[in-house]
Amino acid sequence: MSSFQAVPFQWHDDANGSQFGDGISHAMPGKRTRKYRIKVHMAASRPMTVILDAENKAAAIKYAQNRWP
Repeated sequence: MSSFQAVPFQWHDDANGSQFGDGISHAMPGKRTRKYRIKVHMAASRPMTVILDAENKAAAIKYAQNRWP
């Protein structure tokens, strides 16, 4: 008899260097934001356009870089 144990599907989200959280990948709660359209280029895939809520253009770029390093 083998000792097989079912394990739920798991993976490491931190392996790709992404950083998530308030003020890191999105604006802090309660901050006044606007929607910014950002084009994200990733290796070996087509560019994607995302719409992020951010305080300003520089913050939108920072949030995108933290989500997709």
